[in-house]
Amino acid sequence: MIIEFSNQLQSDAHTQFQSWRRQNPNGYFLNCKTRKSVMLHTSPCPHYGDTEWQSSDFNQSLTKTPKVCSPEQPELKQWATEHDATITDCKDCI
Repeated sequence: MIIEFSNQLQSDAHTQFQSWRRQNPNGYFLNCKTRKSVMLHTSPCPHYGDTEWQSSDFNQSLTKTPKVCSPEQPELKQWATEHDATITDCKDCI
């Protein structure tokens, strides 16, 4: 099941995304840099720090750029195809 988190969609998107990461340690997500350029990461990717930090800790949000999440990598690849987006794999976690 695909779920999207974005500051534009949810007022608590960062908190929801962090919760999703904790609940899906073997999951994957797309970081949507632009509408057509996305990067595939594993849920525990070190680029995003641990799953406990809150946006208020650093006055930042992981969901400033939208995140598209799924426990299954093929679902995200299908999402990218449907949205005409090009996926780049994170070189540190994929």
